[in-house]
This record gives sequence, structure tokens and C-alpha cells, in this order.
Amino acid sequence: MCCGSSEFQLLISSHCASAACSVSALNNHTASTQNCLAQWEPVDDHNPYTIGRSCKRISINSPNTTNTTGEAGRIAFKPMTNHYPEQSSSKNGPPRGDSDQPATSPPATTAFPIPLDKLRQTLTVALLCDALDAAGHREQSPCLPIRPLTTDGTFLIGRAKTTLWEDISHEDPNPYELELAAIDSCQSDEVIVCAAGGSMRSGVWGELLSCAAINRGCCGVLVDGAVRDQQKMRQLKFAVYARGTSPYDSRDRQRVVAYDVPVDLGGVAVHPGDVIAADDDGIVIVPRAIQSDVILAAWNKATAENEVRLAVQGGMSATAAYQRFGVL
Repeated sequence: MCCGSSEFQLLISSHCASAACSVSALNNHTASTQNCLAQWEPVDDHNPYTIGRSCKRISINSPNTTNTTGEAGRIAFKPMTNHYPEQSSSKNGPPRGDSDQPATSPPATTAFPIPLDKLRQTLTVALLCDALDAAGHREQSPCLPIRPLTTDGTFLIGRAKTTLWEDISHEDPNPYELELAAIDSCQSDEVIVCAAGGSMRSGVWGELLSCAAINRGCCGVLVDGAVRDQQKMRQLKFAVYARGTSPYDSRDRQRVVAYDVPVDLGGVAVHPGDVIAADDDGIVIVPRAIQSDVILAAWNKATAENEVRLAVQGGMSATAAYQRFGVL
């Protein structure tokens, strides 16, 4: 989403006598084609995402974000109101009927409040769950036995590209049709979600589909079911999360009946364009309408946890650290 922007120069100094932030607003201007993103400079080489180890100048370019000052020079981000499109229920044909309908475009999405490469280095599923808890969304992590199969729990985050699967026991007149159409319509930094209801009848995902998804810019796939070609996908270094493996081809066993539609993962609704993340701890879905607030809250908690870690490593007791920072 493009919008106007304001640039702030923030001088952060913590562990100083006043522990205060000096803020001066500069050069308010409009740039109709510039994404609303924030840029951070490392505070120190050892803890690049810890705010407060030394004085550092930070440049923020995000009109949808205002900043307030917390204790000990910490920055607390308060996103301003954003307007999001309604959740879309665009379908590509009925669940068990014709698949001749052309796919419709997925709903419009908003820019991430922090660049994705920064989020992938800093956030975790646990941090996002904590932020969702604080926002009153306490049931956003599906309790499913889905685990990383090709990477060592690398933090996967992107927008959900949903596919809905069903088991079949007859010859499919149009094998792979919607499956391939879904992949060919993928956008950069999307995570393909295969909602197969936990079926292990076949490997619905494999090496060749991974190659095609990589070419489209997808960052990973999450399968509520089985995959195959595990070793070859490991060599591709493509993030694949699934319940397990099956050597069987999906043809005439399972098929995609719709894509870019709302799907269910263990009782949690996933809409096209929602933020989905996964790591060794599990999966979490962040609804599109609250993504900015939740991501910024998780980012701030990561910063606070860094402060706690440094304090404890420096000899502070766990009780004293919690009393001081309010984070555990």
C-alpha cells in the first residue's frame, strides 16, 4: 500500500542519566509511490537489534507509525489507524464441482511495517504469539504436528497463499490443474498453504513444485499433510513444513479444489494475505487487519528481551530483571 511519508531523526541514548529521547521532525513531504517502511541502524555489532546500549541515530520513514518514549530510552511504536480491505472469500469454483472458472485476484495487502529481512532475523513464532495474546487474539497458533522438514527451524514468515485440497478415489480428468494455477499465480514473499486436512494419502508437494515456487518468489510452503522428495528439497534450501512424508504421487489421490480462499488449519482460519509464520516452536497466523500492530509489538518485545538478556548476563537476578523491564 502506498501512502505519504514523514521522516524523523531520533537520537536514542539509554543507560544515560536522563534516559530520554530527543526527537526533531524534519522535511515533512509526500511521496505517493513510496512504501511505508522503517529502517533501523544497528546499535552495536554484538546485539544489532538492541536499543539502548549506546547512542545511535535512527532514521524512520513511516507515516503510519508514531513513536513514544518508554523507560530506559526504549522506543515504543504506536501504529496509527490503517484502513484494510474486507476479508475476501474469492473462490475458484465450488469445492467439488467444475474447476473451469478462472482464478480471481487475491485481496490487496498492506506493506509490512518493518522490512521482511529484518523480521526474519529478529522475530519468532513465540514473540508473535505474545503480541497476539496482548491484542486479545489468544488462539492463533494451530495445534498441529507440522514440523520443518528441509531446514533447521529457520523462521519462515510471509503472506498466506491458500490452497484447499480434497481426497479423491477416481481418475481426475484435469490432473494438477488448480494446483499448478495456484503456483503460477504466486507473488514474492508468499507462503503456500496446503490445507489438506491432515491427509497422508500422498505427497502433495515435492521437488518440482518447490522449483516452480522458488521461481515465483515464494519463501516456503506449509502443508497440513504429506510431502515427498524431502532430500532434494533440502538441497534447494526451500522451507517446507509438513506433517510428514509419503512417496505416493497426488494424482488420482488428492487434488486442489480451490485457491485464494479462506481455509482452516487446526481450527484457525487462514485468509489469503494473512501473515503466517513458522519455526521449531510451531505455526502462527496473524490476521491481515491487525498485522502492523502485532508485528510492531513483537519487534518491541524482542528489543525488551535483549535488554533483559544483557542485564541477566551482567549479573542481575531474574526477579530484579522482571521488576525492572516487565518482560519474561
